[in-house]
Amino acid sequence: MIKINLALKKSSGVSSGAPSSLPSVDLSQLNTGPVRVLILSVLAIFGTNWAVQREKDALMQGLNQEEQQLGVKKKELQTSLSKTKQYDELKKALEADEKVISTKLETIMKLSEDRDGNVKTLQMVSQSIPAEVWLQGFKYSSSEILFKGGALDFNQVSDFTKKLSESELLAEVQQDSANNGKDDRGAPVVLFELTARRK
Repeated sequence: MIKINLALKKSSGVSSGAPSSLPSVDLSQLNTGPVRVLILSVLAIFGTNWAVQREKDALMQGLNQEEQQLGVKKKELQTSLSKTKQYDELKKALEADEKVISTKLETIMKLSEDRDGNVKTLQMVSQSIPAEVWLQGFKYSSSEILFKGGALDFNQVSDFTKKLSESELLAEVQQDSANNGKDDRGAPVVLFELTARRK
């Protein structure tokens, strides 16, 4: 049998007013089966709870660290995304400017080609027209040219029509009309109209 003496010691021979001794507790019953099982069960429960709590705390700490890392990565991605949006807006603006410039350049090239073609057509007409033929009107569009003029006789109109047909710049040259008429002084002339398609 185990006894524990819980008596208080007197200090310096002066009583503190407390009882000189406490009743002793008999712990011999702890060795008995039911109490021992109960104590071991309580200790096992507390030990298990303590281990589970430690594991839970470790997991929470790991999750908190991962959450912090994800927060940092999220900020980095948001920064990159904002830069990408700025680049996308800049890219769209540049593409729009490029389209406008390309359209203007195409228009300029078209006008330049038309001007060169008009000059070449006028040069060809001046070289093809006979001396006895003159033009009173000359209208042209992007696809067709109308010649209106006069000649001393029908042969000169035919020669002019033939030379225009031989040109590399014109096609489908047609004599729409050729009639006897008079010039401003009343002299007899042939008045004609020709049409041709531009190549």
